[in-house]
Amino acid sequence: MHNHASDATGRCDSPARWLTLSLAIFSVIGCRPDDPTRPSDTTPAIPTHASRSTEKASADWMDAIERVKLGQSQRIVLESVADEQFFAAIQSLKGLRELCLDGGMEPGIDLGNAIEPLQLTHLRVRLVPLEDPQIEKIIATQPQIRILNLPHSRLTDQGIQSLSRLKDLALLRIGSPNLTDEAARAIPQMVRLSSLHLIGPRLGGDSLLEIAKAKNLQSFYLDDCPLPDAAWEKMFRERPDLHVHIDQAHHDRDPKRDHL
Repeated sequence: MHNHASDATGRCDSPARWLTLSLAIFSVIGCRPDDPTRPSDTTPAIPTHASRSTEKASADWMDAIERVKLGQSQRIVLESVADEQFFAAIQSLKGLRELCLDGGMEPGIDLGNAIEPLQLTHLRVRLVPLEDPQIEKIIATQPQIRILNLPHSRLTDQGIQSLSRLKDLALLRIGSPNLTDEAARAIPQMVRLSSLHLIGPRLGGDSLLEIAKAKNLQSFYLDDCPLPDAAWEKMFRERPDLHVHIDQAHHDRDPKRDHL
C-alpha cells in the first residue's frame, strides 16, 4: 500500500494516522485478508511453477521496474519465477513499497539479502516454503513492513513470535503446518495487527481465546484447521465484534455476515 500515512522514517506513530491507515487497508481488502485467495494458497503441497518463456517473464518485470523508476507505481507483481536477474534489477528501486512474488523464487536465493536495500511495506511470497531463518532476515532488513503474506511458508511458533518485532504490522497472512498453540499466544504481541489469516495450523480450541486478546484485531480468517463449535462460542463471547471467516466462509456469528 502507498505510504501516505507514514512520516519520513517510515513509521506511523500518530494514533490518528494509524487509524487512517487501518481504514485504508480495509477499504481496499473489503472482506478479504489481503489479495484474492488463490486455490493453491490453502493447499498444503507447494504447487509446481507454471512454465513461461524467459523473454516474456523478463519483459513483464522490466516494464514494472520502469514504472517504479518513473514514479508511476510503487508496486511490482511478478507472476513468473523470481530469479537472480530480477533481484539484481530491483536493488536500486528506492520508490518500491509493494513486492508480490506470485510465481515463487529460484531455489537457493536468500530473500532477506535479496531485498535488503529496499524499503517495503507490503511483501507477498507465494509457492516458497520460507522457514524461520529466512523470516529473521526479512524482519532485520524490512522492519517497516505492514502487510506480510506468506501462504506457503514453513514457519514455526518461534518464527511467529519473531514477527512481533515488526511494530507496524497490520495485516498478517501465514500458511504453515508447523504452527501450534504457542503461535496463537504470540499474536497479541503484534500490537497493531488488525487482520490475521492462518492457513493449515495445528491449533487447539483454547488458541482462539489467545488470539481474541489481540486488542486491535478486527478480522480473523482460519483455513484447514477444524475446531469445535464450543471454542468459537467462547471466542465470540470475548470478542463479539470480530469479523470471522472459516474455510473462506463467514462464521454464523460473524457480526458482519449480513452486511457484506
